[in-house]
Amino acid sequence: MKGSIQSIAWSQASGCTSILVYVQTIKNPFGIHLGIIIMLSTNHTQRNMPKIYITGCAKTGTTLVRRLFNAFDLVVYNKNEMYLQQFLDREVDVAKRRWNTLFSHKITDEQEQYEKMKDVNIVNVVRNKADVLKSTNGYVPEARYDECQRHVEKYGDVIDYTIDYEDLIKDPDKIQKEVAEKFNLTIKHKWTEYPDFIDIEDEQPAFKTDKYQLRRIGI
Repeated sequence: MKGSIQSIAWSQASGCTSILVYVQTIKNPFGIHLGIIIMLSTNHTQRNMPKIYITGCAKTGTTLVRRLFNAFDLVVYNKNEMYLQQFLDREVDVAKRRWNTLFSHKITDEQEQYEKMKDVNIVNVVRNKADVLKSTNGYVPEARYDECQRHVEKYGDVIDYTIDYEDLIKDPDKIQKEVAEKFNLTIKHKWTEYPDFIDIEDEQPAFKTDKYQLRRIGI
């Protein structure tokens, strides 16, 4: 029997899962056409992309770093922050932590989160203490900042890369190159092009306020 094969491909709206459909049409001796459909799903694991979870105390630049990761060929969750377990379960490459996460705030499940973080890549953001404490009229109390530092000292072996906010602002392209080499990422835009590659409409309203201004870095 002879036949022909046609292929159709499409992606889900989330951009996280693609489906390949192969339709094979076979003409048998009786003149009847048979259609055989084979569907293959390609998910995060098959794409072989790293899962990168961004952590850090509030006001260290975690939102900025999450936005900057859109400059790589990655699926970044821009809508909101994400709990660690959600990140483990979702088909996204990059997400920023929720407030009650290791390296970000005092929590009661330190050891449990520590163990889960071994299954992802942790990029932790740090910043000068004095600048953090005075940011947004003292939003971060000293006790919270110190607690985040304690987490780093105790559980820091799961941190794969640390971004220093001051170094990032001074030379973003240098930091981007280091990140790309560390995680074997493809660069689509330079970080000095920020915010040209950002679609602010992808984000929740809280991230569109003045305290999360889109402004150039490294200049």
